[in-house]
Amino acid sequence: MPRKQVTNWGNFPVVSANVTVPSEINELRHLVIGKRDIIARGNGRCYGDSSLGENIVSTLKLNHFLSFDRDGATLECESGVLLSEILDVI
Repeated sequence: MPRKQVTNWGNFPVVSANVTVPSEINELRHLVIGKRDIIARGNGRCYGDSSLGENIVSTLKLNHFLSFDRDGATLECESGVLLSEILDVI
């Protein structure tokens, strides 16, 4: 897997990382079971280095709404759903 330069919102630091972008939950499950050196990454909008590491799993393609309970005011979605997308729906 080719390495990719990755940074967050503040553009510092920049790291060279293995980045995997699973598109379904079973693919994600296969990637992480038994591994300890992987960090999940969302949209990369944090200012620090909280989602930077040697091996990154991007959740951006895991962006599906799963359920919505209007009466209970509960929305269930995958981790790649952006806050802006939730606001568009509600």
